[in-house]
Amino acid sequence: EFSKVKAAFEAKELLKFSGPLVLVGFLQMLFIRTDILMLGYFRTSAEVGVYNAVSQIMILLVMVLMAFNSIFSPMVADLYNRNQLNELNRLLKIVAKWVFLLTLPIFMIMVVSPKELLSIFGPEFVSGWPAFLVLAVFFFLAIGVGPVTETLVMCGLQKLELYNTLGSFILNIILNLLLIPQFGLLGAALATGISSVCLHATRLFEVFYFLNLSPFSGKYGKIMILGILILCISLFIKSIVPEVNYLQSLLFNAMSVTTLFVVLLWMLGLDEEDRLILSAVKRKVAR
Repeated sequence: EFSKVKAAFEAKELLKFSGPLVLVGFLQMLFIRTDILMLGYFRTSAEVGVYNAVSQIMILLVMVLMAFNSIFSPMVADLYNRNQLNELNRLLKIVAKWVFLLTLPIFMIMVVSPKELLSIFGPEFVSGWPAFLVLAVFFFLAIGVGPVTETLVMCGLQKLELYNTLGSFILNIILNLLLIPQFGLLGAALATGISSVCLHATRLFEVFYFLNLSPFSGKYGKIMILGILILCISLFIKSIVPEVNYLQSLLFNAMSVTTLFVVLLWMLGLDEEDRLILSAVKRKVAR
């Protein structure tokens, strides 16, 4: 016979943990729409349409970090609860490096082919390429620090994350108010980009200060140098190749960047720690 055991629900603890995260989610939802809403207030609907297309493409940069967060989060909670901070620090460095490494070719394709990417939506959207480049640079800088948000939350600092998000939301509103009337699309991109970088820089400082963890490893410098070299080569190749249809140009630029990126990976080589991450990704995909 099975004994009847009454389930114990710790409602207070659950609300204590999840309450700030609910507010964080709400503020983040407002944050990502603030620039579009305020652009619609100050400028024309045509500019809003162009900027909306620009911001939608930025999802390509965010998706790598989101994919790794789903794998990283439970591992962080487990290591932190077992007080294995050295192992957690090692894991954070590996994941941050791979997020940076896999986001790099997407970013380079954006820098090499901004007009081609926006032409997918129509020729009238090409005018938004300066705002597109500004957003791409700032988003890449923000994402490049790795999964510091998940580290704070999974280590019990969710209230701190609430204050971070609230502060960045207020900063975003202020910057949009100051920049959109004068600079339009570019102002909205600058406001959102600066707010995002400030938010991630704050999270990075807090991870180091409160948890004594750092996402940066020695290979970051090598990756950045090789990335700059690949970007310069790709821009040079684009300048000497005759202009063709935007889709053909986009495909050619993407192939050249990807080929050079594979060479970069080959030059860097894989550590044993990197192979562990790849194994975790394979298991996640298999499930």
